[in-house]
Amino acid sequence: MQIKKILNSKEAREVERILEENYACNFRLRDFIVLLTADDKLWLCSRSLATIDLKNLKRVNAIGLYFGKLKRNRKIQLSIEGSMLVGSTAKKNVAIIEDVEDYMRGKDVLAECKNCEKDNFVIVKYKKDFLGSGVLREGGRIENILPKSRRMV
Repeated sequence: MQIKKILNSKEAREVERILEENYACNFRLRDFIVLLTADDKLWLCSRSLATIDLKNLKRVNAIGLYFGKLKRNRKIQLSIEGSMLVGSTAKKNVAIIEDVEDYMRGKDVLAECKNCEKDNFVIVKYKKDFLGSGVLREGGRIENILPKSRRMV
């Protein structure tokens, strides 16, 4: 993880606007330190990180919680943890699935979608649990983008 920049409050508000557009949620990124990596991944850290002198650290593999990846078309591909944080207040692009085992094995599944945009990232939900994100395709099919390292065998 190579940190490209630490987002200031104006840039964090812009990411909040993207979240509002895509998921109709009210999530405050300004409560965290938001790091942007060279490959446009967002990481969230506690504000208490500012009290630590980072100059003495040589090789840092990761800091904070991986939130998601910014895409060029004003979309955010949320991580599993990012979908858990955003999903509780999201009112748009939330897909409810019934076949959790197939989804966790990396297969595409059918979903019940209300207020979802086709060919857009959606938060995948099973009962009260948020499982990550996928891409809604034609016919209510969720294209699974769960990382192989997080799948069930």
